[in-house]
Amino acid sequence: MLDDNKIIELYIQRDESAISETSEKYGAYCEKIAYNILLDKFPPILKFSGLSQQKLDIQIGEHRRYSS
Repeated sequence: MLDDNKIIELYIQRDESAISETSEKYGAYCEKIAYNILLDKFPPILKFSGLSQQKLDIQIGEHRRYSS
């Protein structure tokens, strides 16, 4: 895993691997933040539906497809 300065350098060089490096380093962190935001906004739905993170990702993807 690269440090932040090296990742930034990849972006400056317009190297596409910067995206995968960023995802590897921060992907799980960003997903957790997004899940917590949704949990704050829709607590009854998420707490009582038994949705896992994976099922939630699928439902959000389906919602985006149908609401576009």
